[in-house]
Amino acid sequence: MVIMYFFLQYRIMESPKAIPCPWDLNTYFGRWMYYSWITNPKLNFTSSAMIEEAKLIHFSCLYGSISNDITDTKLLYKHQIYENVIHPDTNEIQNTFGRLSFMPIGKAFLVAVLLSQLTKNTSSYAWHGLNQSYDAFVNFTNRNGDTKFIQTTQFRFGISMLAATVTSTFAAFHIERFLVSKICHPIPYRFIPLITLAGASFINVPIMRYKEIIEGVRIYDCNKEKFAGLKGI
Repeated sequence: MVIMYFFLQYRIMESPKAIPCPWDLNTYFGRWMYYSWITNPKLNFTSSAMIEEAKLIHFSCLYGSISNDITDTKLLYKHQIYENVIHPDTNEIQNTFGRLSFMPIGKAFLVAVLLSQLTKNTSSYAWHGLNQSYDAFVNFTNRNGDTKFIQTTQFRFGISMLAATVTSTFAAFHIERFLVSKICHPIPYRFIPLITLAGASFINVPIMRYKEIIEGVRIYDCNKEKFAGLKGI
């Protein structure tokens, strides 16, 4: 919830004033609806041409040069594409598989496979590794803008992703084996992958986000002036 709050706070401040919003962003419900809207899984199938058009329209709004021929409906749709695809800090196009809108698809597939592999040690370990690699990649894709992916930091990112994947995979697998040996009832048994993934995330996320945890994230006031670096996520 805290991550979503600051994510939306930054997005709201960066959004062009000319673009209408269907929800009241001064309320938690309105922000939740807005977050759900810009992470719609259908947006993963947006073409490169539509993304470039959305970027053009977005910056046209920022500089007050938007065409009067564009309807509010089209403007809102292009804004939805921009918010989904473009990183809010770097203005770079995010990798499709690392976007928050792809997570429902990716995680549903991985959890379904993990559920079918509960009794198979070797394949279960491999799928846990793939799942934790995916989580680390999502965290890397949505990293804070202050955490630049440049030549001097690439090795550090590589070590972080490797450490996050290996340690969280090890934890997830052994948590799963422990629960499988203790739980016999068929209904709780089906929740074992969910419990193991949640437990592994306690390792994966802090390792991938250690820079934000140690140094904090940028916080701005309504005038877009930085006034704090909040430590922790």
